[in-house]
Amino acid sequence: EVRRVKTGVAPFTTVINHDSSVAWVSNWGGRFPHAGETSAATGPELHADRVLVDARGVASSGTVARVDLLTGKVTATVAVGLHPSGMAWDEQRHRLYVANSNSDTVSIVDTVTNKLLETIPVQPFRRKVAGIAPESAALSPDHDTLYVACAGINAVAVLDVKGAHPRVQGFI
Repeated sequence: EVRRVKTGVAPFTTVINHDSSVAWVSNWGGRFPHAGETSAATGPELHADRVLVDARGVASSGTVARVDLLTGKVTATVAVGLHPSGMAWDEQRHRLYVANSNSDTVSIVDTVTNKLLETIPVQPFRRKVAGIAPESAALSPDHDTLYVACAGINAVAVLDVKGAHPRVQGFI
């Protein structure tokens, strides 16, 4: 059966669990704006979705949505950083890692409580700079290391995720 599921604004990518019952979807444009909030159309169509924007007209929300694939319903939406892109799901540890391209961070979501646990800055320099652009994420086979492709600096961040508080170990 084919279904349409409205997950958020500008869905980008998805990860699916081992038994194909749950998916997480990253939404570049985040949540749908409420009445009275500043928004812009996502395209030229008359009834195009609207995206929440800041004073500059830049998308100002990022979310991931949990979809029950058996019912076709969104069961949770979690706010993460801006322009959430690639994701990696560690099902055994109940952690979803989300690369937030416009925030230069990685968000960690608890997939049992569907809550944001932590946001890790991805910064290779002594001074914080914009444009690191984490785009995708992959876990090592033992799930102790997260690799995050950083498009803005042509590098891969290496994060130790085996402890209580993940940290950036370095860049390749």
